[in-house]
Amino acid sequence: MRQIILASQSKARSAILNSCGIRHVVMPSSVKEIHMSPKKPQAIVMYNARMKAKAIFGRVKSGVILGVDTLVLFKGKLIGKPRNKRDAKKILRGFSGNRILVYSGLYVIDADSSRQTGGFDLTSLKIKKIPEKDIEKYFNLL
Repeated sequence: MRQIILASQSKARSAILNSCGIRHVVMPSSVKEIHMSPKKPQAIVMYNARMKAKAIFGRVKSGVILGVDTLVLFKGKLIGKPRNKRDAKKILRGFSGNRILVYSGLYVIDADSSRQTGGFDLTSLKIKKIPEKDIEKYFNLL
């Protein structure tokens, strides 16, 4: 079986692959993600995913490399990863009762043949109103 290489240090992405029974290795890239204008979020996630996969492609001889990136658009602003728990709570409070758009980019490189492809998906999510006590309870479990 060919090795699957996840070009990410995201524990959540690795857990998703594990939950699907996909055995893989994690090789974080050192790519600095860009988060520019909210006018073209699909281009941003595709660029980031491609750069992550290509960074690993230069380091391996064999395997299938997965580069992935996700951004959230909320009220016309791009929301990146929270800096800390306090920031995460603030973001979650903002999302509560609102609609968010989630852009996900995936870039795949077959290191054996050098074949490459990618794409993105857009998901619209309506977040239910989350009581403050539930937000606190959630973060206390982390």
